[in-house]
Order: sequence, then structure tokens, then C-alpha cells
Amino acid sequence: MRRLYWVKEGLKVVGFIFGAAVLYSLLMAFMTAEEAPLQDFLQQSTVYFATMSIVMAFLNNMCVHQTIIPISLSFGCTRKESILGIQLFRLTVLLFLLIGASVMIGLMLSDIFILFEAIPIMIGAYLFFAGLGGLLGTFASNVPKIVLGVLSGLAIVFVIILCTIILLATMGLETDVEVYTYFSWFALIIGVATYGICSIFEVRSIRRHYVR
Repeated sequence: MRRLYWVKEGLKVVGFIFGAAVLYSLLMAFMTAEEAPLQDFLQQSTVYFATMSIVMAFLNNMCVHQTIIPISLSFGCTRKESILGIQLFRLTVLLFLLIGASVMIGLMLSDIFILFEAIPIMIGAYLFFAGLGGLLGTFASNVPKIVLGVLSGLAIVFVIILCTIILLATMGLETDVEVYTYFSWFALIIGVATYGICSIFEVRSIRRHYVR
């Protein structure tokens, strides 16, 4: 039952991301003066979807320390279960986002093998920003709200810019496959390393979390 709680919370995030991406893509399509080809629509939708996914990865993992973790601890969940639960929460979100992004990129590109280059980038980007969001969430109680808001705003702008660059690079894989192969695995390594380092501080914060 406790595991289902973390999965359910993850599915809520996934539902919001998919819904927001679809609505924003349709809105932008209606606002376009000319009828864009399906390929262009898929390309724009993929950029919106990836941007929202990584922005929400940052924001949700920052807020989880003020919402989900306190609630779980207050209702009898142990700190060890919360540490494992938050990993299950992130895994649920990552799995469904990978499925959605893979379908969109597969429809957009003719060469399905490009997905093997795109998937490590997506995993690395998600882990990178999930780790940073979790790290900032652990410091939220010790940082003034104004400072936290400024840092969050700057981080979101950075997320959008970097996500756009990553998507444009992914869409241009056919230009130099070897270069993007190295880039995709480099992105994955950076993401895993960042997530691992941030998780050390996050685990310490959860173990010291005050239960009301």
C-alpha cells in the first residue's frame, strides 16, 4: 500500500506533464497562421514535452521535501521507506516520460536507431535536474523564500535553455552520429553522477527530518 502511494504520486506528475504538453502544443498550433506540416508539429510538441518534463522534474523534486515526504512520515512511514519511496516515485515518472518521448521521437524521425542515442540523453537530463531539485528542496527550510524563488527562477530558465539545446542536438543526430553518441553517454554519466552526489545530502536530510 505504501509503495502504491509513491507510484500514485508519480502518476499524478506524469498526467500533468502529458496534459500540459498536449494542451500547449494544440494552442501553439491554433495560433500559427500557416498550416504547419505534421513533422514540424511533432518537432515542436517534442520540444514542449521535453521542456515541461525536465522543468517538472526540477520543481516536483524540490517540492517533494515539503509535501510528500512530511505526509508519508506523519502517517507512519519510516525514513528508510521514504528514501526508497522517493526513488520509486522518480522511477515511475522517468519510465512513463521515456515511453512518451520515445514514441514522439520515433514518429518524428525515420531512423528508429536514433532512439538509442536519445534515450541516454533523456535519462541523464532527468536525473541531473531531479537531483538538483531534490538538493534544493533539502535546503528550502534554511533559505529565505525570496532567495529560494530567485534561485528557482534562474534554474528554470537554465533548464529551458539546456533542454532546447539537447532536443535540437537530438533532432540533428543524422549529421554526425559518432559525435552525438559520445555526447549522449556523456550526458548520462553527468546525470548519474550529479544524482548520486545530490542523493547523499538528500538521504541525510530525510534521516534528520522533523516529524510532526
